[in-house]
Amino acid sequence: MIEIKELPLLDHTPTYHDDLSFAMHTAWCDLFVSVNSDAKDYPAIQSAGVILQDNTGDKNNLIIYPNTDIQSNFKRPFVIKDYQGQAVVLGDVALCTKIHAVIGFENADALYNAVKDDLGCVVCLPRLLEHHFNALITHFGTLNKPLAVYAPLTDKQRLESLKTAVNGVLYLTIADLQTALAHDSLDDVCEQSDKVELSRIQWQTPKPLPQKTVTANPYPIDAFGDDLGAVVKRCAYFAQVPLSWAGQSVLGALSTVAQCFIDAPLLLGKYTPVSLWLLTQGKSGAGKTALQDLTYNGIYQFTECENRRFEQQIQAYNEYQSLPPKQRKEFTEPKEPIDLTPIFTDATIEKILDRYVHDGIKNLSLVSDDGGKFFHGHSMKSDTAGSSLASLTNIHSSGRVDKSRVGSNKTANKFKQKNKAYRCRLTMDIAVQPIIMQGVMSDSLMTEQGFLARFLVCYEPSLMGARQWNTPERLSQSTDTDPLLNRFWHWCYQLLDTHQQLANGTHEMPSGESEQQGGNLSPFTHQARIKHPFKRMADGEYIPQLYNEYGLPNRQMMRFKDHQTLQKFADFQQSVETLLGDGKLLHDVSSFASRMAENASRIASLLAFYDGEHEITPKYLDNAFALVWYGMNELLGYDDTQSESKSDEQMAIDWLVKECQGEHTDRMAYQTVQRNISPKHLRNAQSFAGVMEILECCYHIQIEYRGKSGKAREIVINPYLLGKVRGK
Repeated sequence: MIEIKELPLLDHTPTYHDDLSFAMHTAWCDLFVSVNSDAKDYPAIQSAGVILQDNTGDKNNLIIYPNTDIQSNFKRPFVIKDYQGQAVVLGDVALCTKIHAVIGFENADALYNAVKDDLGCVVCLPRLLEHHFNALITHFGTLNKPLAVYAPLTDKQRLESLKTAVNGVLYLTIADLQTALAHDSLDDVCEQSDKVELSRIQWQTPKPLPQKTVTANPYPIDAFGDDLGAVVKRCAYFAQVPLSWAGQSVLGALSTVAQCFIDAPLLLGKYTPVSLWLLTQGKSGAGKTALQDLTYNGIYQFTECENRRFEQQIQAYNEYQSLPPKQRKEFTEPKEPIDLTPIFTDATIEKILDRYVHDGIKNLSLVSDDGGKFFHGHSMKSDTAGSSLASLTNIHSSGRVDKSRVGSNKTANKFKQKNKAYRCRLTMDIAVQPIIMQGVMSDSLMTEQGFLARFLVCYEPSLMGARQWNTPERLSQSTDTDPLLNRFWHWCYQLLDTHQQLANGTHEMPSGESEQQGGNLSPFTHQARIKHPFKRMADGEYIPQLYNEYGLPNRQMMRFKDHQTLQKFADFQQSVETLLGDGKLLHDVSSFASRMAENASRIASLLAFYDGEHEITPKYLDNAFALVWYGMNELLGYDDTQSESKSDEQMAIDWLVKECQGEHTDRMAYQTVQRNISPKHLRNAQSFAGVMEILECCYHIQIEYRGKSGKAREIVINPYLLGKVRGK
C-alpha cells in the first residue's frame, strides 16, 4: 500500500537526493508529495515523490525518491506505474502558448523562468529517467501546440527518432541549458544552437487540384469613342485579330502623327511627350503584319512619298556634284539630302539615335511585326545595352538624346561635336512572338531599368482556328475602298504632310477645319475634311510656328479643361499609389503601375487630338483610364496566358516542388515562398493565402508553426510529390 500526502514544508530541504532541493521553490512546491510505501519490492517510508501528469493534465503517475536515511527503504528512485510519456510539468499545459521540453530539474527550473512570462509551459523528467525522454516528447507532441526540445549536442544521435515523430524544433546546445541561460537569453541560446526540424504528419494521397479559371479582361473598345472605335473594329475585322490588337495598333498610328504636334500634361504644370510605346504578343501567322498594314497605311503612303522625294534630292545632289567646278557656279548648290521618312520597320537603337543626332529628325516611329529583330539586336546584346536602353527611356520621358556614351560613333570625324539632340519623340509599336515575349518579360535589365515598364502590353490570344476566309461577305469586300479606313488613312497622311510643310516653312498653321493645301496629294478616296486641334486663341492669334528660329519644335501643350479635370487626374494617380503598398494589388508590378497616370494623360491627349480638341475633358480621362487599366490587367494576368492548362494552384505546387527538390528539403518558410514564388501575381497576400489553403485542403502541403515564438509558418510538401524523399 502506498500513502501519498502533501509534502510538509520542512525547515530544511531533503538532502537524500539532489532533485528534492527544488521542493522549496515556489514553482515546484505543488509537485512534491510525501510518500509512505510498504510495497514488498519497493518500500519507501518517510520518502518524497514528484507528481507526473499526462498531456491532458491528469496527474496519474509518480516518481518516488526513497529516503536513503532509513535502512529498510529501497535505495533507488522509481516510477510507481508503467511509464506512458508523463512529465513533471511547470505551468499549465492546457493554457500555455508553447511547450518546452528538457531533461534535468535544474535545466527545467532555469527554462521555466525564461518562458513563464510568455505563458510557456515546461515538461521535464529527472536525469534518472532520461531514457524515457523520447517517449515524453512523442506523448506531448500530439498536442496542437508549438514544441521546442532542448538537449545537449551529445544526445543528438539518441534523439534521432524524434525527427519524424513530432512537429517541433530540437535545439542542441553545447553547454547544459542551466549554464547557458545564466549568461544568455533564451533567444540567444536558440540562435547559437544547432537546430533540427521535427516533423510528424499523417499524409494522405494528394487530391486532384482545381482546373484553371482565367479572369476575363474585356477590351474597352468604347474608350475610343464612336469614330475612332469604328476604325478599331474595322481593322480588327479585316485583319481577323482581337480588338485589343487593333486598338494597340491604332493607338500607335495616332501617336506617330500626334507626337509631331502636341505634348501631354502632368501634375505641377509639367508636360511629357505624347508618344506611346506598345507591345503586343502574337503567334506567327496570327495577323500582326496584316493589321499593321491596315492601321499604318496612311503613314506608309506618306513615308513612300517622302522616300521618293529623298531619292529625287539624292539624284539632284549627285548631278550637281558631278558637274565641273566652273559649271556649278551657274546653279544653286543643293543641300545635302536628309532622309526625313518618319517610320522604321527594322532598326537598331544605334540607328535610331543617329537619325536624331546626325539627320536632325525630331519625330520617329518604330513599327515592327517581328520584335525579335529589335529585342535580339546587337544593341540589346552588347556591353552597352544598359546605356542604349537608357537613351531610349530618356527620349520617352524628356525627348533628349545623348549619344556620347552609347556605342561607337562611326561618323565621329564628320560630326565631332554633334552627339546630342533635343525635343525628340519616339513611338514604338512592336509585335512579338510568345517565345520572344517570355525572354523580354524575364530580362532583368529591361525590367529593372524601367525600359519595359514604359510599354502598354497586350497578351490576348489570337483568333487562329476561328477565322473565316470564304464567306460571301468577305469575298465581296476590299479594304482599299472601305470608307472608314480611307478617312482614317487620309487623316494620318494629311497631318503628316502638313507637319512636313510646316517644318519646311511652306505651309501656314491651320485652324478649325481645312482642306489639304499643297504638299503631296493624298492618294485616298473619301477624303473627309480634317478637324485640326489648332484653334484660334482668345486674342485671335494663332498658335506660334511649329518650329522656332533654332529649328526646335514648338509643340502645342495640351491642357486639362478645368480644375475638376485636373482633380480627376490627380485622384487617379493617388488611387494607383495606394495599390503599390506591401501586399497590395500592384506591389509586384510597381514599375509599370507608377507610369499608369502618365500613360493615361498621353492617351487622353491623343483621343482629344483626333477629335480636333486642344483640351482634355473628364470624358477623355475616363476613356484613357480604361485603356491603361486594360494593359495593367493584362500584365497582372500574363502568367495565366502563358500557362493555358495550369491553374494557380498547379503552378504554385510545381514551383514549390522544384525549389524543395533543388534544396534537398521538404519545407520552406511561408514568407520566403510568398516573396519569391512564380508566377508573380501569386505574391499578393490575399491570392497567396487562398492558393495555399486549397493546396492544404487537397493534401499537397501542410502549414506548420515554427520559430521561437511559435508564430513563424512553414510550408511542408507532401512526400508523395517529392518522390517520397524526406527533407532535412
